[in-house]
This record gives sequence, structure tokens and C-alpha cells, in this order.
Amino acid sequence: MKATIINTPGGNKGSISSWLKRGGFQADFSSSKNMFDKSNIIIFPGNGIFSKTMDWLRVNSLEEPLIDFLENPNKIYIGICIGMHILYDTGFEGERTNGLGIIKG
Repeated sequence: MKATIINTPGGNKGSISSWLKRGGFQADFSSSKNMFDKSNIIIFPGNGIFSKTMDWLRVNSLEEPLIDFLENPNKIYIGICIGMHILYDTGFEGERTNGLGIIKG
């Protein structure tokens, strides 16, 4: 099974990659919109500020493809720290910012 680690500016990507490889997964890094179509598992690394992370997603046109991925019941999403926080409607870290709206709150 193929897993993609979102290549965010910060985060614990190296540790995640090692963890996946030890588990027998093929792990790639990407920040391309195409990663969502090519992977069964997407991992959003931890370490980041809510407002800056959402800005990064929007600047890189990843917000809508990520939402589509999250709504697909045949795909797996693992969000670590900020990767889970961005699923909420709103975040207050950095400045008040709209999140992905997958989880109310």
C-alpha cells in the first residue's frame, strides 16, 4: 500500500517515513495536488501554527483536494498534531482562521 507524507515546511517527516518503511509501506513525500489521487494513505505531519498551516494549504491549492480525500471512505488520513487541528472549523493559534470544517468546533 502506498502512503504519502505531505511535505509541509515543518514537521516530523523523517520519523514518519522511518515508521512507515518499518511497517512495510512505500512512503513518498509530496506537496502536489496529484498526491491525493495516487495514494491510499495521506499523513499530515505535526509541528506548525494553525493559521500558517492553513495559509500554506491555500497558497499551494491543497485545501479542496485534501477535503475531497477526507470525504472518500476508501482512503486513510493520519493527522499528527496540527494535521488533526486543521480538521476543525476554526483555529485560534496564530490568528483566528477557518479550518477545513470536517470536525465541528
